[in-house]
Amino acid sequence: MADVAHTWLDSSNFPSIQNALDSLPSYGGCVYVPAGTWVQNATIVMPKDRPAALVGAGVGATRLFWSNPDIDCIRVMSSESRLQCLSIQGPNRPTSTTVGRGIVVGRLAAEQTSPPSILRNVVLRDVQVMHTARWALYVLGADPAVDPGVDGNSVSILCRVEDCSFGFNVAVGLIRVNAGNVSWTFDNCNIGSQKGVMMQLVQTANIRIVSGAFDNPLEDTQPFVLLDRVAAVHFDTVDFENQVTPNPKQFFIKVIGTLNYAILVNNCVFGRTATVAKVVQVPSGAAVHTMAIINPRILLNVMSAPTGTDDFDFSTENSEITVIGGLLATTRGPSPIRILNASPRTVLANVNNRFRLPRVTTAERDTFTDREPGDMVFNTTTNRAQVCTQVSPSVVWSDL
Repeated sequence: MADVAHTWLDSSNFPSIQNALDSLPSYGGCVYVPAGTWVQNATIVMPKDRPAALVGAGVGATRLFWSNPDIDCIRVMSSESRLQCLSIQGPNRPTSTTVGRGIVVGRLAAEQTSPPSILRNVVLRDVQVMHTARWALYVLGADPAVDPGVDGNSVSILCRVEDCSFGFNVAVGLIRVNAGNVSWTFDNCNIGSQKGVMMQLVQTANIRIVSGAFDNPLEDTQPFVLLDRVAAVHFDTVDFENQVTPNPKQFFIKVIGTLNYAILVNNCVFGRTATVAKVVQVPSGAAVHTMAIINPRILLNVMSAPTGTDDFDFSTENSEITVIGGLLATTRGPSPIRILNASPRTVLANVNNRFRLPRVTTAERDTFTDREPGDMVFNTTTNRAQVCTQVSPSVVWSDL
């Protein structure tokens, strides 16, 4: 963004914010929107052919307001684009169209011929998006089948969303990142008080959600976070807070799809009511390869013994899920973490003060193709703990 600082235009000196953006030179620049409420009648389109920044006087100070639910608020279509210190507010009314979104990153097929456009280093910093008719932040992808009717043709990489808040939308969800987008970081964002899914990641990779919070859902039909065929998704020190009754979410994190790889949930807090069904769920039909849940802190606000619910639900066909450490704290004191449908290869380490080996039959053990000396299982056929002591020329499992 080095060249952007060379040109600084005040939008109040132009007929519209769009006119100011269109007046930036070929090397790009910054348009400043002074404090005040600025009513918009059309989508603001960031320049497609140059780096540009749209900067306000601060969240709550500079308010961009759209009264029409049938148009997107802001389109970002170029690398090195930046939105900063702005409040973006929709009409708080529903729409029957596929638009009505807050910030849309990427290009449509009609705007970009093959191959897909690649956007780099898009930054959202200190931005608030509220009361949109549909998604507050929508990242177009390169596979129209992932989101029928949208027809995106771009991928975005190395993008950051910092110190932003998204909430109080009318329908669908808050944040959706579609197929092909990689290396997005969400740092210290507050996401909540919405209809639909708070964050949905579909066929994406290398997504980091660091600190921040997901909180206060307004309905109980969707999970907080929905992961669908993702790879390398990392939640680190994130608070998931459900404070709304009697309509709490069913799941904090739900994983679907047949191919999910390298999901890490580290040092996160899950605050919930007793009627929330699951903290993390991997339902039947989904598959996860290498998922680690490390030191979860589950805070259950109930005055009676927590019965009838389970903290984690892993369908029996799923493999390579590890839970390490963790604490379930209730208003009655600490309680054991509960896991439903642990798969044969689910590993528990220091959960409820114990270590649990993967529990498999002899037939299931003999189907493993990635055996290494030192691998350990509990053989439910023989009721013995076993260790793999040899893999060549033949596989040997020895009782402990």
